Amino acid sequence: MPKPSASPRPKQALPLPVRPMMWDGKVERAIWRPSDGNGDPNVELFEKSQYLGRGHPTWKLFAGNVPKSITLGENEPPRYVYLDDKAAYAIFSSSAYTNREKQLYWGMDFNNSGRMKRGRPNRGRPAYKDDDLTTFASVTQPGKYPDYIFTGETAESRAPASRKQKTKAEATADMIKQYVEKQKALGLPVELPPGFGNTPESESHRSSSNSNDVTLLDNAMDDFGPSILQMRPATLNDSANPFSQSLKRPQQHSTNTGTYSNPLNNTPKRQKFNGTVKSIHNRIKALMTALDSDYKELNDAEDDMEKFNEDTRLRRNESAGKPKAQGSIIHRANDYRIQVWERQAELMTRISEKGKMIRSLEQFQDIINAEMIGKDDRETTWFLSNFDFANYRRSRSEDPAEQALHEPTEAAL
Repeated sequence: MPKPSASPRPKQALPLPVRPMMWDGKVERAIWRPSDGNGDPNVELFEKSQYLGRGHPTWKLFAGNVPKSITLGENEPPRYVYLDDKAAYAIFSSSAYTNREKQLYWGMDFNNSGRMKRGRPNRGRPAYKDDDLTTFASVTQPGKYPDYIFTGETAESRAPASRKQKTKAEATADMIKQYVEKQKALGLPVELPPGFGNTPESESHRSSSNSNDVTLLDNAMDDFGPSILQMRPATLNDSANPFSQSLKRPQQHSTNTGTYSNPLNNTPKRQKFNGTVKSIHNRIKALMTALDSDYKELNDAEDDMEKFNEDTRLRRNESAGKPKAQGSIIHRANDYRIQVWERQAELMTRISEKGKMIRSLEQFQDIINAEMIGKDDRETTWFLSNFDFANYRRSRSEDPAEQALHEPTEAAL
């Protein structure tokens, strides 16, 4: 009986050569080879991918040498690619391309002004401004932004530190720093809490203060600490500043009728006041954070509109003599502008509503703090007993417009 023939072994595919990769600041990207040629010039695909975490889906990273004397059409570097630092500096220093051409051909590296794009990570090889290779090349950036230094890939650009939330101590220190800068800019005295340094003005004021002059704002310091700084208006009497008072709390106050104990240490009214002050502070802080976000989004929309208008003008010049292409470009540009304008109008409405709400809360906060100034514990107790915090804003005015400022809509939140 013949033996069954052995089945042939399947052929194993040979492994493909591994293509060298380089970190582009976000992901590992294939290094450009001469056979790749220019990248994909699709403008719509570029606009969609430039802010994505993975970047452009097809562009390679050019890490080759750029000729010192570039002749258009003969010895140019590849277009529509990422550039490492050395190649980017060579193209930046070259006069062969206009600023708009630099942004059009290497949009991941240059902005509309032909300068380095804001937030561009360092990539690949460094660039030096001297032949000794001792000093990194750098270029100035517009406004208050620091110079861009072509350091090449570094540990920070390779693995940037993850964002972490500030600790309570760091947040408090930042808040104190902002307060000091604001007071100095306004020419007002600076009063700092213990542990954050003292100024001559605060020391002289503290030494002249009466240690028994305790107000409800002093007691509130036990709960809120430095956070009361930002809540207190700068126009109030300096004697009401809780940081200018002694931190020692007297257990008793001498009066004409004998010994009078402080009734505000743990009373519900005092806790209610503290809760109200803290609630106002947190509300203003949340509104300011949301306001900053709206302003940033508004500025980004304006920058996008400016860039889109520049790109539209360039594309219309390139399609001159082609009525159909011109009409398509104009139609798409009008649709985009309408969307941006509607978004800007919505943001301006939200900013206006938040501004009214913040001003209303600050006025309410001023009234409460002003009522606390100069009152001893008996007067403060009477004020807390006869003050309705919940209905204060609604009872301030019978004007519907004034009341509307204190009743925020859901859209403004």
